[in-house]
Order: sequence, then C-alpha cells, then structure tokens
Amino acid sequence: MPGWARRGAVYQRTEMDQGTARACASLCDLDGQCQAWVWTRPGLQGPDAVCSLLSTAHTPYRAPGQTTGLGAGLRASIDSAAERPPSEREIEALMALEAPLHH
Repeated sequence: MPGWARRGAVYQRTEMDQGTARACASLCDLDGQCQAWVWTRPGLQGPDAVCSLLSTAHTPYRAPGQTTGLGAGLRASIDSAAERPPSEREIEALMALEAPLHH
C-alpha cells in the first residue's frame, strides 16, 4: 500500500542503501515472526531507505513516502479464512440477523 504505514511492534529495523518496498516485503515473507512491514523511502528517516518488520499488523494510516504490506503468513491466514465455510456458530448468528425483530 504505497503512501501508507503502520504503527506497532517493530522488532527489526534495517537500513537499505539500495532497498525497495519489494525487497522489504521479501524480508518479511522470509521471517515467520513478521506480520507486516513498512518501507520508508531514502531521506525520510535518514540517508538510506528503512525496512521495518512488525510483529503485529495494526490499521494502516496515510504516510507519504512510506509503503506497507502484510507478511506472507498473515496473508495466507486471511485467504484461508475467506475460503472456508462458515461455522455452525456463524450460521446461527447470520440467521439471527435475518430473522424479523419481534417486540
């Protein structure tokens, strides 16, 4: 997400003299602890680009000069949750929403 960043639990910050947002995403994808990443363009936090790996994925906020994304593990979890059928509890909750309200 170009132009966005995340606050949160940064556990690794790496200066990258030739780094790109794609390279930062790759570092995150290779690290099982990484839930999200933030890449900061050179000149914003120092002379080099900065790649921050986060152990949580908080809501992004507008941040010109930065790019953020989710780690591979979190993306896979979201994808698998979206593809699974609803549980019995979820079906009951959805049916309760559809039932007419009686007072």
